[in-house]
Amino acid sequence: MDYRPVPGDSSDLRRFLSYAFRPEAGPPDLDEEPPPPATVGETRGLYDGDVLHTVCKHHWFTARVAGTAHALAGLSAVATPPEHRRQGLVRRLVEHALEEYRDRGTYLTALWPFKHPFYAQFGWVLANRYAIQTFEPTVLSVIDAGSDGSIRPLAPDDHQKLARVLDAESGHRTLFIERTEEWWRKRVFEGWETDPYVYGWVRDGELRGYLVYAIQEDGDDLELRVNELAAVDREAKCRMLRFIADHDSQVASVRLYGPPDDLLFDTVEDPTAVDVRIKPGPMIRLVDLSAAIEARPASGSGSLIIEVTDHLADWNDGRFRVDFGDEKTRCMAVDADPNVACSIGALSQLYVGYRPVADLEEAGELEVYSNDARALLDEAFPADPVFLRERF
Repeated sequence: MDYRPVPGDSSDLRRFLSYAFRPEAGPPDLDEEPPPPATVGETRGLYDGDVLHTVCKHHWFTARVAGTAHALAGLSAVATPPEHRRQGLVRRLVEHALEEYRDRGTYLTALWPFKHPFYAQFGWVLANRYAIQTFEPTVLSVIDAGSDGSIRPLAPDDHQKLARVLDAESGHRTLFIERTEEWWRKRVFEGWETDPYVYGWVRDGELRGYLVYAIQEDGDDLELRVNELAAVDREAKCRMLRFIADHDSQVASVRLYGPPDDLLFDTVEDPTAVDVRIKPGPMIRLVDLSAAIEARPASGSGSLIIEVTDHLADWNDGRFRVDFGDEKTRCMAVDADPNVACSIGALSQLYVGYRPVADLEEAGELEVYSNDARALLDEAFPADPVFLRERF
């Protein structure tokens, strides 16, 4: 099998993706003029000669971990037609993907799974949860938003203003993605079938908050679905929430997507009127643990010998000495007795701060053989608020 780029106008690619993600639409008409190649992401596939067997797409992001920027590869659009399934092709594909990421110096990767257990077998683990809050728009009508400033529609050319608001609202969160202009234009202001509405609150010439939303059918009623709400402070957030309430004559319900620690219970008059569902979100994986650990800001002082199990990337499978210092962390393969043992998945969750040492130990996913090692791990990898917002 040969792993190589797939042309964006490939009829096989169109057929694979249509069958994988929209089978109810039936086979695509391959005699029609193909759409222009997608400009966001790069497509790869496994070929047997000239026959394409399975595909995926890579996105190249800059994400924040512990307050600093890191390269992160987003894996998406993994698709295999039914005639090529159950042959281990996805395993081969992700092995090649990890090798490509490593060769490019990208030591973190994330994906949105169709089933979490499927990708768990390849070393990906849950990165964060997200919340879906559902309520009637009148629930927000009690919010006093004041009368200063104005609400106005926003356009793709406003993307830099929106980026400043989003950074103020979510920039402290691990796995915050630093969006490119292309991402704002192609993935925020454009939808899969219809483009969303984007409105913002401006005061004294400055954008203070914004909403990205769509209005969709929900049975016999309409629902306002907020994909993104960002605000620089509470006043701006209240102004955007009140804007949602002003749709009470048009929609029967509102669905708000966001981080699980940012709920409306303390904002509305009746918290029982808000239905909250906490859902498992994207998955994360260390591609190259040595490079990742050395790139993370130094925290703590001392040394650990970590034994890591990685069944897919043999360069991560073994024992590593990690020296934490004031200026830089060092990590190298060694032949020595470990004082910490875990899988690549557990180390990935520890690395981004999603699960602390005590949680992983209690679940039996991390073994720590001394109190000194435990204290150093806690200091080196503290828990952080993690929320990877981007869908890809």
